[in-house]
Amino acid sequence: MNKEVAVIGGGPAGIATAVQLKRHGVNPLLFEQNELGGLVKNAWSIENYLGFPQGINGLGFVELLKKHIKKHGVDVHFEKVEHLDYKKDNKRFLIQTKENVYKKNIVVVATGTKPKKLDVAEKLPETLRKKILYEIYPILQIKNKQVMVVGAGDAAFDYALNLSKNNKVVILNRGANIKALPVLIEKVKRSPNIIYHEKTKITNIQKGKKRDLLINTDKTDNIEVDYLIAAVGRLPQKDFYSPELINLEKPLIDKRVLFLAGDVKNDRYRQVSIAVGDGIYTAMKIHQKMKGETQ
Repeated sequence: MNKEVAVIGGGPAGIATAVQLKRHGVNPLLFEQNELGGLVKNAWSIENYLGFPQGINGLGFVELLKKHIKKHGVDVHFEKVEHLDYKKDNKRFLIQTKENVYKKNIVVVATGTKPKKLDVAEKLPETLRKKILYEIYPILQIKNKQVMVVGAGDAAFDYALNLSKNNKVVILNRGANIKALPVLIEKVKRSPNIIYHEKTKITNIQKGKKRDLLINTDKTDNIEVDYLIAAVGRLPQKDFYSPELINLEKPLIDKRVLFLAGDVKNDRYRQVSIAVGDGIYTAMKIHQKMKGETQ
């Protein structure tokens, strides 16, 4: 079958969709703006994905995903989709990247989520903002640094555990409730390299003397760190939608020409296994649609 399907997003959901489509004889274009793998690259340990009873780290899992891509010959375009629109006159999607414009009959949005920004960091000079991150993949190789992680969910605790292998980490919980899984909480408690503070809010960030950032809070003494990681929630990533597509999304989903797969639609249920299953399910629905079968 010709390349009439585009999959936007090269995380687990997007890759699963593309691979399953290839198995059905459909040749999709898979768009990824950075590197394959999505947020799973940040994971310290994936322990609830069946087939890995001892768990597997995020980077190791991504390497396996890449092998599936290679084995099935998925056509990957490393381009950022800047604009997605739907033209009613010819009933086709218009996919615009910096380099090209593509026209497709069916589009799968598997773009995952974007981070909620840390308000106190938004007005800082660029030199300081560079040290404030929303995922840890870019700094996984650092050693002997001081890192602060803001948040109390699975991502925050997982990030802290991942970075604590070679660094000192402080977790700052703005409230008292910990949303992370009990298994992550116990591992954080046992780590000699992690300190946990609750009911503590950042009041100011400025340039440090010994390290890059000086963090002022409403409870603890001032803390100097090399990096600040904010894991304070995420939102569906649909920034590239045209205004028209925002209004057309549901009707196009009902017509089975637009599909959403993975974290972009799964709210708090952001798990690799769910995203992969979602992608396979989406591919099967697309194949059913292309064969002219009803639901």
